[in-house]
Amino acid sequence: MGKQQQRRLRTLVVDGAVRRWTVRQRVLPAYDDCRLSLSFFTEGHRAGTGRRLTLVFAPGPLRIVSNTTYL
Repeated sequence: MGKQQQRRLRTLVVDGAVRRWTVRQRVLPAYDDCRLSLSFFTEGHRAGTGRRLTLVFAPGPLRIVSNTTYL
């Protein structure tokens, strides 16, 4: 799967509110350095008028980060 496919924006609609979201994964040889980022965007984020919320998941005690690909 190419990088463009991995970074595509998806749409989430809740009670009429439209949000765009994407998931990104950084896999490195050292598992402790792997990260999974889930980002939510409001309309206008590319023009600088919207907002972005990014949740970063990292391995740690009692935390596991998946090494799978999201389609």
